[in-house]
Amino acid sequence: MTEVITRKSRNIPDGKELFEGISGNFEEFGQTLCELTDNSISNFLAHHIRGHIEITLTNHGTYVDVSVRDNGTGIENVDAALTIAARSCAESALNEHGMGLKHALASINAGEDQHWSIQTRTAEDVANDRYQRAEGPYDIHMPVSMIPGSGEVAGGTGTVVRVRCPMHKFLTLKPASKKEEPTFAQMAAYLRETLRYTYANLLRDKAFTICLTAVDKSGASDGGEIAGALEPNW
Repeated sequence: MTEVITRKSRNIPDGKELFEGISGNFEEFGQTLCELTDNSISNFLAHHIRGHIEITLTNHGTYVDVSVRDNGTGIENVDAALTIAARSCAESALNEHGMGLKHALASINAGEDQHWSIQTRTAEDVANDRYQRAEGPYDIHMPVSMIPGSGEVAGGTGTVVRVRCPMHKFLTLKPASKKEEPTFAQMAAYLRETLRYTYANLLRDKAFTICLTAVDKSGASDGGEIAGALEPNW
């Protein structure tokens, strides 16, 4: 009789490899930013909030710091939000596959220099005068800190996501039809159009508002509320 030998598997997940593995499905920065925005909108829809999203782009030459801030109810389960393919934190069909937040962060920057952070504050956090914070680089066992105060989540509940986007990834916003080298202001304008088109139905119904501000290397800023839905002119 042939003896069957069984050994224990050594395929222990590696956080860095997992993060890199989910980073390649979005080639264009506008798509990844919409993934981050989807999380805020899902929260608004689930809790019947006419919410507000503030997006800030800060140009540093070789990279752009991106901030997405909302006044939603906060992330109830940050551990699940950071677990690959976890669906327990999904609040609407916009993030039903459990990939949104992690996927977007990885697609923007899964390299050695990844800089990202999540600050969130729920009603329970407000009652206990604290906020929750997690920051990159990504790992299987991501620590989530409970910190006294409100952090960057001012005025109650909400979430602030920050991520550093390499300039070559940010430049994917440029439409293929545009041959000339775009300015930072033009890139911000392309992103406004992407948001107005992607969320046309919800913006038309005034389900929420979005404000986008672009801060150039000189410190000059330009921004304001997204000017409503962008729809085809049939």
